Amino acid sequence: MKHRIVFLTLIVVVFGSAFATYAGQSPVARPTAQEMAAAKKWVKENLSARAEPLPFSFVYGGKSSADMLGKWKVKKETRKLDKLRTGQTITYNDTDTGLSVRLEAVTYSDFPTVEWTLYFKNTGAVDTPILSDIQALDTLLDRPAQGEFALHHHKGDDCTPDSYEPRQVTLSPKSEHRFAPAGGRPTNLGFPYFNLEWPGEGLIAVIGWPGQWAAQFTRDGATGLRVRAGQEVTRFKLHAGEEVRSPLIVLQFWKGDRVRAQNVWRRWMLTHNLPRTHDGKLPPPIFSSCSGGFFPGLKCNEADELRFINAFTEAGIKLDYWWMDAG
Repeated sequence: MKHRIVFLTLIVVVFGSAFATYAGQSPVARPTAQEMAAAKKWVKENLSARAEPLPFSFVYGGKSSADMLGKWKVKKETRKLDKLRTGQTITYNDTDTGLSVRLEAVTYSDFPTVEWTLYFKNTGAVDTPILSDIQALDTLLDRPAQGEFALHHHKGDDCTPDSYEPRQVTLSPKSEHRFAPAGGRPTNLGFPYFNLEWPGEGLIAVIGWPGQWAAQFTRDGATGLRVRAGQEVTRFKLHAGEEVRSPLIVLQFWKGDRVRAQNVWRRWMLTHNLPRTHDGKLPPPIFSSCSGGFFPGLKCNEADELRFINAFTEAGIKLDYWWMDAG
C-alpha cells in the first residue's frame, strides 16, 4: 500500500495517535455502518461528474466556476488503488482557453473518509485568463431545525503556554468565522484541523497544506452552513504547459460522540498515512527534542546546539533525534 504524509503539521496529531494506539484503543473507536453510509451518500451526491454544486470553486476570467463547468467537456474515471482505497478522477476541459481542471479523489472502504486535490493545467499554447479565489473545499451543510453548529478547533502555535489550546465556538445564524495562520507557517496562530458538530453527528474537515491556508465558516439565517477552505490568496495565470495544485482536503463523517470520532480519525491516520518500517510495521514512538525557541530570533550555532544535546546526555535522557528549527 502506498502511504504519504498529509502535510507537515501531521506530526502533532500522529504523536497523540501513536500513544493511544500502542496503549490499546477501545473497539468503539471503529467506524459504524451509519458513518460509512453517510460518507458514501456524500460522495455520491458531491463527487459525480455533474454534481451541483461541486465541493470546490474558483473564479476564471472573472466568472464563477459554478457558471462554467457545466458547459465544459467532462470525463470521469474510477480505479481500484488497493483492497481498501478507490481513486476517482474527474477532469473538466475548457476547449476555448485550454484550461484543464482535474479533481483527484480517494475514498476508503474501511473509514468514512474522502480526500481530494485539485489540479489546474494550461494545455493551450498561450497564457490562460486569470485564475483566482480557488477554494479546494466549498460545500454546504444543513442541520436539523433544533440545535446549532459547534466548531471545535485549536489556537495554533506561537510559542506560548496556550499553544494548540482546544477551543469551541457556536456558529450562530448569520455569523462568519475565518481562520488563517500568520507568516506563511501552517500552524502559526492557526491550525487547519476542524471538527464540526451538530445534533447527533458531525464532520472533521482538514486542510493539508504546508503554507498560508485559510478557512471560512459562514452561517445563513436558517439551518445552513457554508464551509470554504484553500490557500489563502490565489490570483495568477498559467503559461502554456504550466500546472499547479490545490491543498489536499480531507473530510471524515461521524455519528454520535465527538471524542470517539477523534479516535476514529486517529485510526485512519495510522492505517493509511503513517509510514511503515521495511517489514510493514508501525514505527515505535520517537523521543526527540530541540533547542528552537530558546535563542533570540531562533538563531543558533553549532556550539549552542551541542551544549543542549550534551545537557540531555548528562541528565541520562536518551534521544532518538535532535530537531533543528529552520528559522
